[in-house]
Amino acid sequence: MIFTLTHLIEQTQVAGSICTIIGEAQSDPATGNFFIVLPLGQIYGYHVDKNEYFPISGTIDLRKTTTAVAEKTLLPYSIPELKRDAAIINKHDLIVQISGHTDNIGDSVFNMKLSLGRANSVKSFLTEQGCKEDFLRIRGFGQEKPVSDNKTEEGRAKNRRVVMKILPR
Repeated sequence: MIFTLTHLIEQTQVAGSICTIIGEAQSDPATGNFFIVLPLGQIYGYHVDKNEYFPISGTIDLRKTTTAVAEKTLLPYSIPELKRDAAIINKHDLIVQISGHTDNIGDSVFNMKLSLGRANSVKSFLTEQGCKEDFLRIRGFGQEKPVSDNKTEEGRAKNRRVVMKILPR
């Protein structure tokens, strides 16, 4: 199995992000374990792929999280991950539910609209990448399904998210 690590560099003057492959690691065939050293203060994307297995990818954020409050605009460092997601959705003709979520700051009606706006932003990006619009379902949950405590800024930042879930055909 190959583990590819990309370093995401935020560009404030240019839309999007620059991705540079900073390393690849071969996992131990018996355990699947691997080791790689990452400097603090950056965001890293990863992609794990092996023939006959469903590929996975994600980001490792080793900097202080600064999630936009009351915004539905996609953050530049999410673009590479969404492009990988779009490629997987297209390759396998997947039906996906895109769920928007917010923290508990503000009015619940506003938060419900904001969560739908976040889900719609992801849906729009995925359709621009060639995903079939009919296969992308959106839901807004507002502040109803927190994954962390809303008492701290760190917890609220974790609750401001968009989640994609593969649905059965």
